Amino acid sequence: MVDVAMGDPRGEDDLMRPWRLLGLLPILIGLALVIIGGAHPDEIEGQVCGLARMAAEMPEACFRGARFWLAYVAAAALIVAGLGLMLWPGRPKGQARLTVKRPRLHQYPPQRPQTTNFCRVWVHNRGPAAANNVQIRLLNIAPRPKHSAWAADYPYPVARVGAPIDASGCEIKRGSDELFQVASGWRGSRGEFMAGLDTKSPFHNPTPLAPDERWQMTYEVTADNAKPIQFLLEMFVKNGAVAMKRKNGRGSRAVSA
Repeated sequence: MVDVAMGDPRGEDDLMRPWRLLGLLPILIGLALVIIGGAHPDEIEGQVCGLARMAAEMPEACFRGARFWLAYVAAAALIVAGLGLMLWPGRPKGQARLTVKRPRLHQYPPQRPQTTNFCRVWVHNRGPAAANNVQIRLLNIAPRPKHSAWAADYPYPVARVGAPIDASGCEIKRGSDELFQVASGWRGSRGEFMAGLDTKSPFHNPTPLAPDERWQMTYEVTADNAKPIQFLLEMFVKNGAVAMKRKNGRGSRAVSA
């Protein structure tokens, strides 16, 4: 996986529930202090010590010498702490979690000397809700391609397989995938290596890739109800072909033969 969000959202929500319930305890103790202090301020020491001894061993006069108004301060602090625990925001409802799988090679037409190869990635939704308006954009290439035809007009949209580049974002249901085509490459008739990255040009201007160039490309996946994630791919010439691999260097996928 290129970018994996850790943990299970359902498990996180389950873990939050006990903490929310624990918030009732300081609230009840705080309310008890307020009631006791308001009704019998002269007896507050004994009452407070009695409550404290329910949880731990305390001396006979555990509150001796303190002014009774301190009980109200303690009560307010307990109530605020309890409300904080109960209202602590967990994962917003309706949030999706997206991950990106490793690049995959698709060749069309297949097994032809002058074929075009496409680099594709799967975007997976781990849930718990459907991901709305999922899109991928190319944010940057470093270092900048040497050829003057590259306009560096970031961000560049990435098309879904089978959809036009100007199509709106897609919905990915929980547990489902969507396939995006991030780049294409081929070897020209004169032996030069070309990359198809300029999705803004109506002519899809190819960008020459020199054998001594190595591009680090930053992509971002976004959705209306999911945190954006980024992944890095490298494009370079290797063994007479254009290759693309993840930035961590594990494995590569040829983009052009």
